[in-house]
Amino acid sequence: MQTPLTPQIRGIPIGISTDRDSIASLQLRPSSGNMPLPVLTLDEAQFQANTRLMLQFCSQNGLKIAPHAKTPMSPDLAKRLIQAGAWGASVANLQQAAVLLAHGVDHLILANEIGGRRSGERLGQLLAQYPDAECLVFADSPQALDALAAAGQTRKKPISVLLELGAGRCGARDLPALKALASHALDLGGLIAVRGIAAYEGSAEADSEEAKLEKIRALLQLCTQAATHVRSTFHLHKVVFSVGGSHYFDLVCEAVRQAGIPGLVPILRSGAIFFLDHGVYQRSLQEMDARCRDAHGHPTSPAAQFAPAMRLWAEVLSHPEPDLYICGIGKRDVSHDLDLPVPLAVYRDGLRIAERTAIAAVKVTELNDQHAFLTAQAASAPVLQPGDIIEFGISHPCTCFDKWNLIYGLQGDTIAAAYRTCFG
Repeated sequence: MQTPLTPQIRGIPIGISTDRDSIASLQLRPSSGNMPLPVLTLDEAQFQANTRLMLQFCSQNGLKIAPHAKTPMSPDLAKRLIQAGAWGASVANLQQAAVLLAHGVDHLILANEIGGRRSGERLGQLLAQYPDAECLVFADSPQALDALAAAGQTRKKPISVLLELGAGRCGARDLPALKALASHALDLGGLIAVRGIAAYEGSAEADSEEAKLEKIRALLQLCTQAATHVRSTFHLHKVVFSVGGSHYFDLVCEAVRQAGIPGLVPILRSGAIFFLDHGVYQRSLQEMDARCRDAHGHPTSPAAQFAPAMRLWAEVLSHPEPDLYICGIGKRDVSHDLDLPVPLAVYRDGLRIAERTAIAAVKVTELNDQHAFLTAQAASAPVLQPGDIIEFGISHPCTCFDKWNLIYGLQGDTIAAAYRTCFG
């Protein structure tokens, strides 16, 4: 039985009690003023288009994908991606794994170290409840392997392990460290089963983008060497090669193609790519588009075809000074770790009165907990008034979704669905 949606949840009108199956019948439109703001929406058509593009890219390049569910932490959205063709889902911790397993997702990558022995035992208890589930777990140290052995002992079934390499964050740093890790894994008998290797290339920081790309390519070369070693050491016919977020998956594809390792099973973990944004990921895809060109300058990746699917909607609350507007969103509503939200359009009485080109002269300059400060930075800026509704783009979906326990699916300009999040 679904939990009722009431006005205690952002976006539900006063006097209404509904549920996710019935919400479309209310004909709520964030641009019209007939629902309380702020709300976070997902453009259903663009989400589907991004999904189709990414899965097509994977299919054409012999890749699988387990989209990182930490981005929306919505079981419904994770399952939609799997139904569309994803191998499974990725998670970052035990709670996220518990959520997805409880909702029927049975192919998981736990893309992190689990912690110590007690955490390993908790993982074993969880997986014992789902004997048919496949869960691949990262390990980058003997201690991490020992914790997973404890999980296997508790579960009474070997834990599938990916030996992690890395640069800047977790992961073994060189091939000798990886070989020592593999040797320790052999000593743990039937409690763990090494299935392949993993890495996260996005944490390879450097002083310039060129230097970062060099570090990433070096890490990917190390990963292919490690995959070859793991294949021979553990006598594997298929070797999982799980690398690739939403920034540099083109480089992963290039490394896999050049390595030509028999039996390699590459699984990307890109998550934000399906939702995109008007900030960090948009810039990242522009950089990808620039570096993925053939000899004639034609694009060789779909980067330029993706588009943002997330929007945040809020009202102008005050116009206290000639060039200052106060809007009803703040740090509790929108990501602000990398960029501030971007005004895209303005609506008055349900009609769009300013497009992005016009509203571009109005910038968000500061956020408080519940207020956004917008300043008009040119004479061409439209004059806003309290009650106007602003459609915002965001930057960094992962730290925007986690501020909401309900995401609204938008078909055209009307709410057609609602997705629960489970951030815990």
